Amino acid sequence: MTVLYDYQGLYPTFSGISKCFFELIHQLPSDVNYRIGLKECNNLHLQRLKVWKVDACRHPYEDFFPSWKSPMRKTLYDALGKSGLMATPKWVNRKESIRLMKEGKWDVFHVTGFDPYFLPYLNGKPFVMHIHDLTAELFPQYFPADDIQIRGRQVLCDKAAHIVCVSQNTLEDAHRILGIPREKMSVIYHGAPYEAVEDKSPVVPFKYILYVGNRGMYKNFLPMLRSLKTVLDRHADLKLVCTGGAFDAREEAEITRLGLHDRIWQRRVSDDELSRLYRHAELFIYPSLYEGFGIPILEAWHAGCPVFLNRKSCFPEVAGDAAVWFELDGEHDTLTGAVETWLASPQSEKEALIARQYERMNRFNWQQSARQLAGVYHQVLTQSSK
Repeated sequence: MTVLYDYQGLYPTFSGISKCFFELIHQLPSDVNYRIGLKECNNLHLQRLKVWKVDACRHPYEDFFPSWKSPMRKTLYDALGKSGLMATPKWVNRKESIRLMKEGKWDVFHVTGFDPYFLPYLNGKPFVMHIHDLTAELFPQYFPADDIQIRGRQVLCDKAAHIVCVSQNTLEDAHRILGIPREKMSVIYHGAPYEAVEDKSPVVPFKYILYVGNRGMYKNFLPMLRSLKTVLDRHADLKLVCTGGAFDAREEAEITRLGLHDRIWQRRVSDDELSRLYRHAELFIYPSLYEGFGIPILEAWHAGCPVFLNRKSCFPEVAGDAAVWFELDGEHDTLTGAVETWLASPQSEKEALIARQYERMNRFNWQQSARQLAGVYHQVLTQSSK
């Protein structure tokens, strides 16, 4: 059996979705062959796992007038790619995915995004899709009405042979919001990191609380920042470290208002640096109002970092008793107290949490998840041949 993966979620340089897929592909059992609709790609996870040979991108977005800050920059870049005037990664890889589909040397198609461009090329063969979360449906105020997730998801859900959800919470959301029958879906969890980081030295020379990833919309970053101001004011030796892109104007304004400019360190980091940041953090905070799964939880567990979670969405399902819980939303804020209590806790309590985290982490394994995914492919292929 051969599975063909398309390009959509795989070509960005940084992407949690691409990490999930490349880890799964890397661990597929030997009876599942695969092809990937990528020709040019600078994805860091693909470079690390080397599951498919690609060329470097000729015209990555990062090199397209990088000093131009206008929203028109991306609009023009996308238009040049779509028109064929510039060989941008999205359109180069879309053509490659279509070429491989037309070639026909595959049995099951796995779409990695929500653009239904591929439907005319299926030629009667089945396709599988992932639902990682339903943020666009649950937080429509943050997404345009014609967002591809909203437009494409319902079309593809109706036509897919099977749908993989990354948590039971996501499956129930998909059933409740999109009306997908439960029997058409399976839950396959993400896996914990397994590679050892040889360099374990600190990235920064001070004590810190760690925040990882995107900060906008439902990520709840600014409410977390306001809650942490009290903690940072009380602990002069403690800072906040944030990974990801540079702060936007709204974030900068709030940081200035709170007087926290000299208490926050921000930078985009490599996977190795991120692991080292987890390893040496006093604690990692995940304040999001909603996630489909939450890979940073597993990353923090793997590094032995204490995990603090907002009691929302899938977090209780994933973490169980292997986290410190708080509430942070429009009505409640128990984060400040939770952090202060932790900082004052005896070492024995901290070690007990770390032990529970390591134990819980063993439930999440990429190899096991890949075997489950292979089972979905075999099931779909058997059903389609009847």
